[in-house]
Amino acid sequence: MSNPQILYQDLSSMNPISLYDNTSYPLSNLKTYEPTEIFKSSSLEEQILDFEFTITANRNTIAIINHNLNSLVAAPDPGTHYITIESSTESTFAQTTTLLEEHPPNNNSLWCKTFNATSERFFRISLIGGAPLLAQQPYFGNVFIGKSIEFNSPQDYSFTNDDEYETYSFITLNGSRKSSQIIGPSRTISLNFRLQNEAIRTLLIQFLQTIRGSYRPFVFIDSDGVAHYVNLVDDNFDITTMNYQRHDFQLNMKEHNSK
Repeated sequence: MSNPQILYQDLSSMNPISLYDNTSYPLSNLKTYEPTEIFKSSSLEEQILDFEFTITANRNTIAIINHNLNSLVAAPDPGTHYITIESSTESTFAQTTTLLEEHPPNNNSLWCKTFNATSERFFRISLIGGAPLLAQQPYFGNVFIGKSIEFNSPQDYSFTNDDEYETYSFITLNGSRKSSQIIGPSRTISLNFRLQNEAIRTLLIQFLQTIRGSYRPFVFIDSDGVAHYVNLVDDNFDITTMNYQRHDFQLNMKEHNSK
């Protein structure tokens, strides 16, 4: 069991760049936090998607939410890498550092990978392996590239990870009952972390200030390595100081209603 992690992103500090912008599904959709508002490439060519950060910081994790990476190559050759992540100190990518070389995932669920931390400001996703064209136009809902917060220890054994339905009902003037329900259940995750150090407390406060409570979604990576796109249930979370520079936290999260 590994320690859970949090990956969050201030999308205002990240500028996506593509040769194949699409007026119907523009690059600007990558800055909305809403994965159903996708950027969809206008081309089937093998291609790159670049990201320029305005702020220098260590980054070691990438997450792509709502994508079609597993559908880009009809019959993948297992000897070829189709998804490459690179970083550079230059916008021209004249010199690059290869961070990841990956085969296409098995499905279109949230794709999250870690790499050796880098402080470079420019990142490139390369999609290769078409023969000569990709099978579909690539699309992305959101892309997060940042430094994950890793807790000092796993959560307490007592936790909840359940499906929850939201139903809205009212009584009409003639006395009949009308109800509506959000499609599908939302997964709720409530976790307690004990005796986390002062560094984690500081990072979690910065995290809360960036996501602005329950306003912005983020990626939570559980102790089994499964990534979830979630929001906080409330605009705050409980921090209890138990000892000198040792703190208990409670995180209450709800899965964002997206792919």
